[in-house]
Amino acid sequence: LDNAGAFVQASGAPTDWLTLSAGIRADQLRGSFTNNLPAPSTLPILDYGTITQPKLSAGIRLNDRLSAYANYGRGFQIGTGPAAYGRSPLRASVNDGAEVGLVAQPTSAWSVRAGYWEQRASDEVRLRFDNSGDSENVGRTRRAGLDVESTLRVSNAVQFWVAGTSQRAELTEPGARNAAVKGNLLNHVPSWTVKYGAEWAPRAGITASAWAYAQGDYHLTQQNDRGRWGGMHTVNADVSWRWRAAAVGLGVTNLFDRYMEYVWWDGAQTLHSPAAARALFLTLTLDR
Repeated sequence: LDNAGAFVQASGAPTDWLTLSAGIRADQLRGSFTNNLPAPSTLPILDYGTITQPKLSAGIRLNDRLSAYANYGRGFQIGTGPAAYGRSPLRASVNDGAEVGLVAQPTSAWSVRAGYWEQRASDEVRLRFDNSGDSENVGRTRRAGLDVESTLRVSNAVQFWVAGTSQRAELTEPGARNAAVKGNLLNHVPSWTVKYGAEWAPRAGITASAWAYAQGDYHLTQQNDRGRWGGMHTVNADVSWRWRAAAVGLGVTNLFDRYMEYVWWDGAQTLHSPAAARALFLTLTLDR
């Protein structure tokens, strides 16, 4: 699979409080897929044509501690693996996204960013959950959410950070054959995610940190009729010590040994893929 593209961008600052940027990219895809079993056969890549992607952004400095921003951009998505080729009539999904937000620094040690975003996909592509390895178009979709992130430096040695997203992802137009699922939530998309952590550097060469990731649960099917699964919360930690050109690190993932899993519906039953249990790592790094 060969991806060739060209990009042009213009940016400037008409005033000392406003910055603007605009660009456009065009992509074409070429290639083929050869399957050697049971007998060699070759499929050409699907004809996606030229996919254009405009980009626009603006930044506004409201005062020394507060600024606003707005972004718009277009991306695209094609099938995974053999699904990108002539195996089935899979269309490329063109995705338009926009975000507006504020960035604030109430004090020299505390920064906050909050943004509202939306993404609309023309014909979203996803992996089929029937164990075939194929992909499919599910129709037009809409995602909307709120992002908030913040960093607080308590002292030169201690820093805390947090980032969270609340989102809604739904099928806005699944097509006439799947009209019954119009307005349903997209499967395998959690309604929220949160990351948070802390870092402690008591002296030069020593750093300790802890961080966690959590997410809500999700539906397994377009019909939203197989319950909600996949909620998780995992905590990790590490400590490192550097002396001259050498560094020794000790880390642990899934510190509290919580059971977590990825779950999907294959058409007849739920299938469960557990995440790793608690694991301990010891590292040695030498710089030259």
